[in-house]
This record gives sequence, C-alpha cells and structure tokens, in this order.
Amino acid sequence: MTLGLPHIRISFGLVLACLALVGCTPGKTENDVLNAQIKLPQFRALVEEAKGSPSRILIADARTPDEFAAGTVPGSRNVRAESARPDSPELVSLSKFETIVVYGADPRGPSARALVKRLLESTPSRVLWYGGGVREWRTFKLPLVDKDGNTVAEPAPAASEEESQGTTPGTESGPETPAR
Repeated sequence: MTLGLPHIRISFGLVLACLALVGCTPGKTENDVLNAQIKLPQFRALVEEAKGSPSRILIADARTPDEFAAGTVPGSRNVRAESARPDSPELVSLSKFETIVVYGADPRGPSARALVKRLLESTPSRVLWYGGGVREWRTFKLPLVDKDGNTVAEPAPAASEEESQGTTPGTESGPETPAR
C-alpha cells in the first residue's frame, strides 16, 4: 500500500500538533548536570576570581538556610532551587551574572543538582556545578565562613542528604548491614 499526498499531509499535521502540545525541547537531564560539573581546582579558581568580579561570577550555595548559616564557602550566596522559578524576581537577578557556580552538601545531594537544572533551563548564564560540595571542601581543610565573612570553626562532617534520610550513599535500599 502506498501513501498518497493527503495521507502525508495529515500525518505531518498530526506531528506538528503533537509538538505544539508537548513542546519541542525537553527539560534538562542528569547528563546536562554532569556536563556542567567542575573539579575542586577549577572551583577554587572561580571562588578567587569571584572576589574580584562579584558582579560577573556568582558562587551559589544550594543548601538549606540553616546549613548555609553554619558555614559556607567564602563569597557564596544562598540560592535554593525553589526560589529560582521562571517567574521569580530571584531568577531575574541571577540571570545578570555571566557565570553561576552551584554547589551543595556533597555529590549525592539533590538540591544542587535541581538548582543546576533549573538554571540551565532558565538563564543565559554559564552554569557550572561543583560536585564535591562542602564535604570535599572540608576534606581539604579549606575555610568556611559565616554570613558576616568570619571564618567558622571546623564543624563536624555533615551527613549527606541521603544519609540524613536514612540511606547509605551508593545503595538504593538503605543502611548497609555489617559483613558476616
């Protein structure tokens, strides 16, 4: 059976109608977040560069306000994914930065990843993700500061977001059982 021109036109019309309903561009994926990832040396260089260019580079701490208040990477601003909605004034202010570098508690934490996805979808800024988070920063004995910029005492290592929810990083089912 061969399709005639009317069938092709109808099929093409249906495809266009479906694209109009669901949109042509899917949201950002985990691969997009991974492609935005940088390592500690790059992150440290951007933190230093941001000190001299605070209107060009934003270091965004995606952790909770309480975690942020307990100690953050110097020069960071607390930005939550929930506050960076497409219709929010926060997103308008974030879009003014050339580069936004996001970090969270650790590599497994969902808050920083969610913020990176939202920013990649919604801003013209170059968005980067420092996956090591505060956990790696502390591992290398790098300074954390309070909201006034004063160095804070070395806090005890924070539980990752997964650990605080009762799962062990690297497992799907929960805490590990001791080896027998």
